[in-house]
Amino acid sequence: MVNDLTEQEPITLEENVIDLNSFSSSKSNGINSRYVGAGVITIINSERNGKRIILSKELMEELLEPELVQIAFSSNEIAIGEEIPNNDHHFNVRKNGAKGVIYSAGLIQEITGLFNLDFSNKVSVTFYQVRYFTQGTSKVAIITVP
Repeated sequence: MVNDLTEQEPITLEENVIDLNSFSSSKSNGINSRYVGAGVITIINSERNGKRIILSKELMEELLEPELVQIAFSSNEIAIGEEIPNNDHHFNVRKNGAKGVIYSAGLIQEITGLFNLDFSNKVSVTFYQVRYFTQGTSKVAIITVP
């Protein structure tokens, strides 16, 4: 069946004024208005698709594309860099396009516990705030966990 658009009734729009103050906001939120833009790291904690940390393109560029990193924690921050004092643990960083990926179920469990991250209704959490500083001969990224 082919519709003949020339035989349809024209659409008329009402010119009435509507007071939008009488409307109520939707309860669901499509975009978190606090954070717009790319995240710095994403923690993925999925039984089905694995546990890993995605390092953004920006973070990888700032840290000069490391193949190994060390990770440390404060009460509300995660430090990621090639040289972190008092740290003997290293994590491999695999390249995935311009991003880096750290696969470590143990690390994801540690981060989840330290920062009380809730994955009951989601499989990932993204953090957006970062600052960089030089430690020894390399940069360290300090990511804020809100």
